[in-house]
Amino acid sequence: MAAPEPDLLPLARRQVVCADLVLLNKVALARGGDAARAWVRSVAPSVPNVDTEHACVLLPTLFGIGLRGEGVGGDRQSIPSFFESTTFRSTNPISLHRLHALLGVLPRDVMRYKEILDLIEKPGHRCLN
Repeated sequence: MAAPEPDLLPLARRQVVCADLVLLNKVALARGGDAARAWVRSVAPSVPNVDTEHACVLLPTLFGIGLRGEGVGGDRQSIPSFFESTTFRSTNPISLHRLHALLGVLPRDVMRYKEILDLIEKPGHRCLN
């Protein structure tokens, strides 16, 4: 595994610690694939890891895992009262410029967001963030 840039290591660590799931993309191609898996396990041992190729992951893998790997089922009332969940849906693709503007005005206390969207700049490709 190549040594990570020192400035990015604290950010990577915070993201892995907060993750419900860690995707390791193209890890089979990396010489340090085992080292990458070991680093993730050392930072967040209870977070599930999924190896991917070309970032392909089945949607049930992404959305079927709840807090710390517990299966999600039933209604959404299991969300603790100090969390809020909101869904925005659109039938039209969104421009990357408008998406960046929207993300730029999110409140500072937003902990996480998930997106599956169609971008005007990438017709025919569903983007996951």
